[in-house]
Amino acid sequence: MMSAFTKVLMRYSILLVAVLVTPLAAQQSKPIDPANFDTACAPCSHFFRYANGRWLDRVQIPGDQPGRGAFHELQEDNFAALREVLTSSRTRVAVRCATSTGRT
Repeated sequence: MMSAFTKVLMRYSILLVAVLVTPLAAQQSKPIDPANFDTACAPCSHFFRYANGRWLDRVQIPGDQPGRGAFHELQEDNFAALREVLTSSRTRVAVRCATSTGRT
């Protein structure tokens, strides 16, 4: 028999997975994005700049981080989604507790 805490934990775990997977599937980008190409640079002379030039111009590396890449962006997006889920669930739980105890 499951405790009430285990049931709540399972419910929020399922909700968390649904919230995290849905935006990622909807915003999935191309593996190679031509918008990042710097076509002003010849691919034979400086291929790295050709393949990543516009991305390098657009992205700024924060001073407290050693680098920047797609996985850093993915991690930040996941942290933001988790923060939103936890904040909204905390608000719902607080409202539910206040309502059930008569403190509205």
